[in-house]
Amino acid sequence: MRWTPRRSPRPLLFVLALLLLIYAAWGLYHNYPDFSTLRSEPASLRLPPPAANP
Repeated sequence: MRWTPRRSPRPLLFVLALLLLIYAAWGLYHNYPDFSTLRSEPASLRLPPPAANP
């Protein structure tokens, strides 16, 4: 009898859930206002724009 690879969707769902968890934790660690905008540095460490008046 030939062994036919029959893969269950459980490992794929586990990997997708793990990736989503890592993505959410990474977004919360960098405290983004929303996860759709990817920035290279945290919003709290970004310098404010310079003042207009001297």
